[in-house]
Amino acid sequence: MWRISLALVSLVAFIALACGEGQSGAPTATSTEQTVARPADTPLPGGTPTEALVQPPVLTNAPTFQEIPTYDGSGQAMHPDIAYFPDGWHGYKYWMAMTPYTYDSAGRENPSIVVSNDGSSWLVPPGLTNPLVPPPPCDHNSDPDIVYDPRSDELYLYYTESQRAQYCGAVNENHLRLMKSPDGVHWSSPQTMMSWDLGKDPLYVSPAVVYRRGSFEMWMASDTSGVVHATSEDGVNWSALQRASIDGTPWHLNVAYVEGESQYWMLFVDSPLAGSRLRLATSGDGLTWHVHPAPLLAPGSGWDNERIYRAAFLYDDDGKLRVWYSARSSAGQWHVGYSEASQGSLDSLGGEPRPDQ
Repeated sequence: MWRISLALVSLVAFIALACGEGQSGAPTATSTEQTVARPADTPLPGGTPTEALVQPPVLTNAPTFQEIPTYDGSGQAMHPDIAYFPDGWHGYKYWMAMTPYTYDSAGRENPSIVVSNDGSSWLVPPGLTNPLVPPPPCDHNSDPDIVYDPRSDELYLYYTESQRAQYCGAVNENHLRLMKSPDGVHWSSPQTMMSWDLGKDPLYVSPAVVYRRGSFEMWMASDTSGVVHATSEDGVNWSALQRASIDGTPWHLNVAYVEGESQYWMLFVDSPLAGSRLRLATSGDGLTWHVHPAPLLAPGSGWDNERIYRAAFLYDDDGKLRVWYSARSSAGQWHVGYSEASQGSLDSLGGEPRPDQ
């Protein structure tokens, strides 16, 4: 994610080129420091993206990617998030939010919905036309995150909208936006939840929202302020952002509360660049995080050989971590693959003990 570099590309420029990050929020931090991208051979906390690992990742690289329909016909999907219903919801168990990102084309990075009953075979739900929203007048959308509110029996979809000065002239801001649906097919018009002035505020990316015990929590990464956290009773009105404590510099992230472990789990990538790996962090309160020493997944030798990116995950009652991860190939194609790991292999990562240990 950020900081030093012997190389040349600013992180903001990288994002414009390679993963259009739309941002958001009630301003809580101000930063004027310029952030530059880190080349693959520059040390990262805990190692470099290309060095040999102390132990292999516990996830196995998917031999091939899943076929996910995209509205542009490319099939290049990325940045997945999943709402899972064991007994189904409006006909489907898995509801995935994602965006196309065809050969790094940020203009196509518009939130879309697909569904499945097996977590593998995906289709657009009948009656829905993707994308849910068109691109903004300038710059791009990005980073959808989907969550279910059992009180209203609705899906909430959060995403970010960037309108940066290099594309929009006098406008230089990011927004966190929300759409709601009672059936996954009919969606409300977007509402803006938070906004930032990019002339003074950090660039926030990859909102991850959890509904738990009657309220919402959200985490985001940023280019200069680490991971931040906010809470909301209704998913609309959010508290001020609070900085979380976590080692390293997480980039795109996802969070879930794992009831059986009495912990929050975060899967994040440790860099926005080639060689990035998927890592696991755990927390008892959502604010102080412990990063497990070994990565879960590193780039493979096939469709995911250039970088690992944002992942969706579920943790089953039988102790199985199920992961849908996005990745980029050296040919510039983005796709989503599936992998899983047992609790035993997760325990081998080390780190803070679970409450029952």
